[in-house]
Amino acid sequence: MRRWQGVVGLVGAVLVCSCAGPSLDVPEREAATAEVNFEPEIVGGSVAPLFRAHLRGLPASGVPWLFRGELSEHYARALQRAEIANALRERAVPLGFWREGEGLAVQPSVWLEGGTNYSLAVAGVGVVGTFQVQEQDERRAQRLFPLPSAPLQRLAVVCGLGAEPLPSSLLLEPGGVALQVTPGVAGQPREGCATLQVEGSLVEPVVAPPRLAGALLEPQPWLPLLAAGAGDQPEPPCPRGEPLAGACLQVQDDRLRVTPVARDLLLVLEEPERLVLPARAGSRISLLRGLPPQGEVTLVGRWLSSEGEQVSFRRSITTTAAQRHLVLNEVLANPLGPEPDAEWLELVNDAEHAASLSGVWLEDSGGAVPLPDVVLAPGELALVVAEDFRASGLDVPVPANVRLLRVPSLGARGLANGGEALLLVGREGVLSRFPLLPATHAGRSQARRYLDGADDDPTGFGEHAGEGASPGAPNVLAE
Repeated sequence: MRRWQGVVGLVGAVLVCSCAGPSLDVPEREAATAEVNFEPEIVGGSVAPLFRAHLRGLPASGVPWLFRGELSEHYARALQRAEIANALRERAVPLGFWREGEGLAVQPSVWLEGGTNYSLAVAGVGVVGTFQVQEQDERRAQRLFPLPSAPLQRLAVVCGLGAEPLPSSLLLEPGGVALQVTPGVAGQPREGCATLQVEGSLVEPVVAPPRLAGALLEPQPWLPLLAAGAGDQPEPPCPRGEPLAGACLQVQDDRLRVTPVARDLLLVLEEPERLVLPARAGSRISLLRGLPPQGEVTLVGRWLSSEGEQVSFRRSITTTAAQRHLVLNEVLANPLGPEPDAEWLELVNDAEHAASLSGVWLEDSGGAVPLPDVVLAPGELALVVAEDFRASGLDVPVPANVRLLRVPSLGARGLANGGEALLLVGREGVLSRFPLLPATHAGRSQARRYLDGADDDPTGFGEHAGEGASPGAPNVLAE
């Protein structure tokens, strides 16, 4: 009987082509009749950071293990007795395995580290081989959809493949479930990309061969759907905008924004232009920009879900009158330099036209302060600072070309390190919000992940990575 089992955790592998490699030499004292073959094949005596190994000549009841490093005689003898010490378990690598007739197949469910030795063992048998992982990694395909943190279920799009011909299908193991392989991205041509879709149903975690068109894919299994008929549930209402086949559509003057409601979706747009856009549930992203205000636009396309569902749409919309797109983008409330003198917040004109700050004020729990009556160029980033602002040499320097917008004060006594909500308000209402985020690390700002993100999306904000801040430059947040 074929089965998928996980040793010390489960996460599998995805995508690929099969080619058996040479046998690994097996010490006679440990398993004289054991034979191990790898795919992809061994290169220069080293295995790929993701592989599938086929074991023959072993007891049907033996459970395989993969350990980091070489094993001492003590541990090798304990393995022959099927004894796995806690110290050895801590060195175990997540591994999936299943039976192949009288043999056994194993596949790691994490990337293995280049230049590192690993030991493959079977409880009750002992160590069947020690090998090193290639220092120079093979090409690794990139998963476009589902998004990297999401599970694989019935549909996936991968890019970064090599030039080798694509097979029409692959077999997911265990069970030999067919995985259809289609060139391009969900029907749109794109070199180096392929769409993968499960045919039939999944009843247990399965993995594809570790290689496809000359590229390895991330180690993650295809998982059964959590609940049958989940896609048949009624869609929740849109808090903003109007429904668009599983998402909410916000129509503005020069842009359209979408927010998937209940699950991650892949948007395949055909008109007014061709594009493919993965979108995370609950996170707002820009669909189209550069549209004419008060203009007619017809959207034609479809959404795809990782469950394999497709929903087509055709929608005619009219954009709104021109408006300001001013965004509170980054806040340094806890500088390494003196407080509140070295504090600042960054404001961005996220539009393709100039924007006046006339009638705009900054509001927090301590009150409101008007911004200078100046005009920001398209895409310009400026720093709002107190009148007595003094940049500190301890903090990330402010570039000389970044405009400083001086106001009487930031907050009642500066910006609170414990965090405070900030509002940018104009005559037309609230233009931008920055949430209450504690500034726990001195010298590190709190920042927006992307300008199109919704103000109330907690995943759209976080602590700045890298040097700690980026006044006048794009933000870099830790993933």
